[in-house]
Amino acid sequence: MALTTTPSELTATALTLTTVAQPNITSVGTLTGLSVTSASSSNNFINIDTTSATQHSGLILKQGGSSKWDLYADASTSKFYLSNISTVRIAIDTSGNVGINHTTPEHHLHVVEPGATNEDGIVKIGGSTAALGLEL
Repeated sequence: MALTTTPSELTATALTLTTVAQPNITSVGTLTGLSVTSASSSNNFINIDTTSATQHSGLILKQGGSSKWDLYADASTSKFYLSNISTVRIAIDTSGNVGINHTTPEHHLHVVEPGATNEDGIVKIGGSTAALGLEL
């Protein structure tokens, strides 16, 4: 399904797409990309849902038709990931721990050098372990 219309037609009414196909929204005229604006003063969200609790949901960012980054919620781990398609670069678990180049963060901020095979290069700030402060 493809929707091609002018900017004045898009602002006239709300648009709801419910389909099993992949909708393609093409902007023309002065619109650039897809803009979602709420007509009320309430919060404005884009809801991306799946039909199964075992499927991931997220966004894929492309340049020139080539996938560059994806941002998604992992259905099996409930973690939130930012990856450059092939490698997870940032992971956030349900406890709020953030991993940079590490998919299973064990601390509030858990940083690992890309490609490291051990724990060298981790930055830990605070915590209840004996090694408080900055560990290099």
